[in-house]
Parts: sequence; structure tokens; C-alpha cells
Amino acid sequence: MPATQQDYLQTSCSDNRSNPGAPTVVGEWSISPSDEEGEQFVISNPDNVEFYKKWAAAQMLAYEEQAGWVFWSWKTELRPDFRWDYQGE
Repeated sequence: MPATQQDYLQTSCSDNRSNPGAPTVVGEWSISPSDEEGEQFVISNPDNVEFYKKWAAAQMLAYEEQAGWVFWSWKTELRPDFRWDYQGE
């Protein structure tokens, strides 16, 4: 069964990457889900934009508890898809 928006939010909100004694840096992540089936992940649907904002925030909060994080890209030009650009449009 494909993952839902709620599944992604729940997983990110409960993500615990702590490793005592060894700092963790989360590198090269984006807000492009690996399971993009259905209308719930279509970026041209304005109703989905709020999900992507919440999901990005949930991941950042989880990763901030570590030694740091690196988003995939500040701004891309060849792929007009805000899920890969930290700066956005």
C-alpha cells in the first residue's frame, strides 16, 4: 500500500537519529517523497503545498537535534520543482 502524507509526517515527527558519542550529520535530503502515488503528492495541486511545508519543517526539527543537516540544493535551474530547492520560488 502506498504511503500517505500522514505516513510521511508521522515518520518524520518520530525520527530519532541520536547516537550517543557519535555526532550525526544528515546530508543531502529533500522533500521529494520516494512514493509519489496519487493526487496527494502532485506539486501543481495547491492543497498539497501545506503538506510539503509541514513535512520540511518536521524533517528540519528532527535533523536539528543532530550535529546538522544539508539540504539537497539551495536553488536549481534545470528542475523547476520546489521539493529540490531550499530557497524555493
